[in-house]
Amino acid sequence: MEPFSVRSARLGDVERLVGLCGQLGYPVAAETLSQRLEAIGESGAHAVYVASVPDGQVIGWVQVCARTQILVDRLADIEVLVVDQQHRRRGVGQRLVAKAEDWARVQGCESIRVRSYVLRLAANEFYPALGYENFMTWQVYRKA
Repeated sequence: MEPFSVRSARLGDVERLVGLCGQLGYPVAAETLSQRLEAIGESGAHAVYVASVPDGQVIGWVQVCARTQILVDRLADIEVLVVDQQHRRRGVGQRLVAKAEDWARVQGCESIRVRSYVLRLAANEFYPALGYENFMTWQVYRKA
């Protein structure tokens, strides 16, 4: 396994993030992703971390968001987690999740949750292995 480190995302990472979004099934234009990354950075309620190898290539990323709601204690959501197909099952996802959990603690969150599509079989094995438990099933609706 090639060594890697985890750090905050930078605008210089956008091209690689775009490629990873495509692997996840969410194609996005570089300009759009760049604008979103800037807005997220300015909000203070989100963090985006990348895993990169020594040559600087980004091999995975995670976005985490802190929320204050009336019905539940302050919590964090892992909004996105993706690891390059060639680097999966090597501890990259675990380290990114750990970084998101650390950030959530600093933000005063009482818990952290993640949603995973039922057809993402590997993800639905990954999260329970990290101690996450499935506590709810949802129907998701959207209106444009």
